[in-house]
Amino acid sequence: MSTPNARELSLKAEVRRVREDVANLGQGCQRDESAVEERDLQSFARVRVLVPENSARHTGLTMIGDVPWGTHFCQFYEGKQDLIDILVPYFKAGLENNEFCMWVTSEPLRSAQAKAALAASVENLDAYIADGKLEILDYSDCYTLGGKFESDRALQGLIDRVETAPRRGFAGLRISGNTLWLEKSDWQAFTEYEAAVNAVIGKYRMLALCTYSLSNCGAIEIMDVISNHAFALMKRAGKWERIDSAERKKVGVSLLDSEERLRMAIASTGLGTWDFDVASGSIMSSDLCKHHFGLSLEREFDYDIFLHGIHTEDRERVDNAVREALRPGSVGHFHAEYRTVGIDDGQERWITDMGRAFLDLDGQPLRFIGVTLDITERKRSEEELRRSEARWNAAIENLESGVIIATDTEQVIYRNPAALAMHGFPSDQRGLGTLQDMTSIFQLWTPDGRLLTLDDWPLRRIKRGETLNHLELRLCRLDQRWEKIISYSGALVETAIGERLMFVSAQNLTDQRNAEHALRESEERLRLLGDHLPDSAVYQYVDELGVPGRYTYFSAGLERLNGVTVEGVLRDKSTLHSQILPEHLGRFMEAKSRSRRDLSDFDIEVPMRRGDGEICWIHFHSRPRRLPDGRTVWDGVQTDVTAHKQAKDALKKQAELLRLSYDGMIVWKLDGTIENWNIGAERLYGYSETEAVGKLTHALLAPQFPKPWGEILKEMRIAGSWEGELRQQTRDGSEVVVSARIQLIKGSDGIDRVLEVNRDITDAKRAQFEAFARQKLESLGTLASGIAHDFNNLLGAVLAQAELAASGLAAGASPHEELETIKEVAIRGSDIVRQLMIYAGTESDVLEPIEISKTVEEMYSLLKAAISKRVTLVTDLGEHVPAVQARTAQLRQVLMNLVVNASDAIKGGGGVIRVTTRCVTLNPNSAGTTAYDLADGDYVELEVSDTGSGMPHDIQARIFDPFFSTKSPGRGLGLAVIHGIVRSLRGVIRVESEVGKGTTFRILLPSVGTAARETRETTGREELHGSSDATVLIVEDEAPLRVAVKKMLGKAGFTVLEAADGAEAVKLLHSTASRIDLLLLDMTIPGCSSDEVLREGAESWPQMKVILTSAYSEESVNGSMSAPQVRGFVRKPFRLGTLLSALRTALSS
Repeated sequence: MSTPNARELSLKAEVRRVREDVANLGQGCQRDESAVEERDLQSFARVRVLVPENSARHTGLTMIGDVPWGTHFCQFYEGKQDLIDILVPYFKAGLENNEFCMWVTSEPLRSAQAKAALAASVENLDAYIADGKLEILDYSDCYTLGGKFESDRALQGLIDRVETAPRRGFAGLRISGNTLWLEKSDWQAFTEYEAAVNAVIGKYRMLALCTYSLSNCGAIEIMDVISNHAFALMKRAGKWERIDSAERKKVGVSLLDSEERLRMAIASTGLGTWDFDVASGSIMSSDLCKHHFGLSLEREFDYDIFLHGIHTEDRERVDNAVREALRPGSVGHFHAEYRTVGIDDGQERWITDMGRAFLDLDGQPLRFIGVTLDITERKRSEEELRRSEARWNAAIENLESGVIIATDTEQVIYRNPAALAMHGFPSDQRGLGTLQDMTSIFQLWTPDGRLLTLDDWPLRRIKRGETLNHLELRLCRLDQRWEKIISYSGALVETAIGERLMFVSAQNLTDQRNAEHALRESEERLRLLGDHLPDSAVYQYVDELGVPGRYTYFSAGLERLNGVTVEGVLRDKSTLHSQILPEHLGRFMEAKSRSRRDLSDFDIEVPMRRGDGEICWIHFHSRPRRLPDGRTVWDGVQTDVTAHKQAKDALKKQAELLRLSYDGMIVWKLDGTIENWNIGAERLYGYSETEAVGKLTHALLAPQFPKPWGEILKEMRIAGSWEGELRQQTRDGSEVVVSARIQLIKGSDGIDRVLEVNRDITDAKRAQFEAFARQKLESLGTLASGIAHDFNNLLGAVLAQAELAASGLAAGASPHEELETIKEVAIRGSDIVRQLMIYAGTESDVLEPIEISKTVEEMYSLLKAAISKRVTLVTDLGEHVPAVQARTAQLRQVLMNLVVNASDAIKGGGGVIRVTTRCVTLNPNSAGTTAYDLADGDYVELEVSDTGSGMPHDIQARIFDPFFSTKSPGRGLGLAVIHGIVRSLRGVIRVESEVGKGTTFRILLPSVGTAARETRETTGREELHGSSDATVLIVEDEAPLRVAVKKMLGKAGFTVLEAADGAEAVKLLHSTASRIDLLLLDMTIPGCSSDEVLREGAESWPQMKVILTSAYSEESVNGSMSAPQVRGFVRKPFRLGTLLSALRTALSS
């Protein structure tokens, strides 16, 4: 709380002096006019306006008449209507007399209700408000700040309006303020404020009417109020009366001057009085007060009896409130509502009790005076009203229909939960908005699609006086993008206080209308279905006692089936029944009678002669139902089954033919149960029909399908059949291979069956296998010849270089160049093995994103050197060509082989080789998509074309065969390897060639759409010298390689142990005392297996690292690579520098 300033302290001091004057007046003392000094009330002095002698103002109230400027009076009211009775004519008179009017409202008559009540009596009220002649404000805008009464704020607001009213041309200021908001803690401060206003108001052009609720005022408060006003208005026996105060009459005898007059005045209001002598504990009370406690008039009254008469549930609370009022230093006010239980009459009553303690100079209580009021009827009325409102609110809140209430100013003041949900508002929606606000949220359309203007909206029509009944509209919520069908009803209602409210109910018909629409569509679909059923007609037949049966409905299919009109059959059923062949009519009528008697299905097939004379078979099927009136109704379908009948006959004939077929034919259910077994099956498997039927096919024949049966069944459900080869067992246990055609068929009983037709191909398969074996031997011969040729050349080079090196050493020359050549030849030999494994599909190199265009640029000089000098090499490399997933060495091999082949194809004079790269996209509309046999997507194309001699078609068909060549025998591995590489990269290679014009190879590889990673070729030139304190165990069965590696590692500073096989390695692992840091393990060693050596090493040396080596690819040792000790893989043959790098990387990890 802020510290009060000097002006505020001065003003409060003056207000206190005025209050003391009033109190003295109440004790019969002469008021000292000089006690009120104007110097401390500067706020009023600034706006003093002299009041002319003839200043009578019309109040608009007949019980008062005219009063002069400066009149300050009050009204005691019980409810909202009391306020309307006085304040509406009061302000109406002020507006008519050119006075600036200010109405400060609170409960029970708030601003909107006050405005509505005044509008009912004052024409063009909105014009008065717009012109600034009337302000209707909430008490919080004038009296309070932060929920507490602020006298300075209230005075300042009064000053501003008194000061500006004359300047704006008004005769003066007319004001009224309601005090129901006033808290008990603020009463003293407000009383002082009222006293200060009353002391000076007579000097200004101002009328002030203050309104007080009787339910909030006790006798003391009433005395305070009356003392601060010229007079008061109270209702007695239903009529308003004026009660003048002592200050007003001047010469009259004040009510407070006489205790009897005070008692009479209070008693006339229905109040009982009491006077509590704090020292003695005795209570002097009026007869009415005793009555409130159910005491006889002669009974003594003291504080104990007072407490005893209070209901036990309220007693402690009231006792504490009394003690608080009597506590030294308290404000001395007491106010409580409680129940009494009559001490003598036992009757329960509700009492409101108000009092004030009078203190001595030391702050101790001397007397405690107050009044009681029987509020039992009010409490009962409040409780009944609360229950009624609760019931009404509960009913409204739980209605499925929406309820909307709006004022006649189009302000929405209530929506129940159903209305909130129906219009897409959250359940806790606070601001309900105006009708104009709704136009930015909703659109309203008529059912036929007309957008409503605002004037046609339901609320606007109700405002004009229309009563709406089930106005159906389409409601579109713009921000939530939905549409509903809503039915609106409503009317304009005037309340008891003159408010004009618009009540609207809304029903969501969306689901109902959708269901009706769906039902209509369903009925239409059913009708169309019945009319267009192939070979069928829907009907309804009705039979009742004493009346011939008749058809009441037939679909249009009847005319197609029987050649008669629907109208004719509905008119006379014999039009249809007469078509039944005579020998079958009796059976038809008997089935009808049985169905009616037993309420069983009517199901029969009969032959009928159509109108054109053709015989057809008709199947009638319907189900009867008995109606409450005794009628029997059949709803059914009649279907032409002529084709079915004929098919069954044909099937019987076909079955006989199939039974005699040479191929084995078997019919079995999906659970495997054999139903049919022909003579061909007997001949193939050795089982007779009697032995096979009823058995399970998988138990009898033990079939071996090339794929799971579930997948084959799925294919048959899509394609209708499946063909393939099966292996089965015969009766004597031998295996047969059959070419099977399996078809899924649906029997007349609706059960799926399998028709299996098997032809014995056992002998043919055996002959085919033998031919394949011979062909394989021939291919192996060709392959061996090619490998021998290449390796003989390589070995010849190695031998020649070794001899050259030896002779050079004898002469003292360095053999470095010859040794480097031997190394290169060894690597070429390794590449031949790699090419063979790639072609065979046994190796898959590690792939990474590679840019083909960049690879071509890097190889350009090498390619130029590899081709004939008479040939021109041209590149056309596309920009922004994406990467492919490949290995750089693979792509270089492909490119080198294609370019060298192209150079060889250019004979004689010069020619051109063109290397092109580009990005292509394949889709169903792409030219050549089918030829490439690739999935849709983005691809990178590598094209190598030449202007050479070209190839005939027979050569083109064989160029990718291994070792096929047009050059010399055994040198055809290149294009076969290229084909294997491209296949492993999920790409394709195609060739186009024309004799005399040249050849073009096109390779398409899938694009990965990512940037290629920078690659670096490992030179393998790791320095051999250095130092290391690590111990390495080499396990290698090839002695020359083991010895070389041992020497190399020794030069690099390692301590090296060696083992020639697995057993020796295990022995060293267990016996070696020194630590083994790394194991270099060949995966194909004799003795103990490499996996056993790994396990023993992990147990003996848990911290030991392992490098695996093999002449096979890394994929072939994947199982061992997953061991936790393994740190890498080095493939043979390897350069010693590469191995050193791998060892040091493993040891440092």
